[in-house]
Amino acid sequence: MRAAKQDMWTTHHFSLSTPAGSGQDVAALLHTAADRIEKLGGKWDVFAVDVGGLDSEEPGSTAYITVFTNPSNRSSA
Repeated sequence: MRAAKQDMWTTHHFSLSTPAGSGQDVAALLHTAADRIEKLGGKWDVFAVDVGGLDSEEPGSTAYITVFTNPSNRSSA
């Protein structure tokens, strides 16, 4: 079945991770993500966040965060 035109949309995202082998500085990772989200201002709406790799004890593993955004529908008044 083909999706109706109004059902199709595009999303934007950015991903961050801790450097491999540097340990899991999750607090710094979350702080950096929060700073980037704040810089988006009101022009972008964040609608989903994926955080992973936090429970791995494997050497060289990394924690990561992906933030999904869409252009804001709010008028800039």
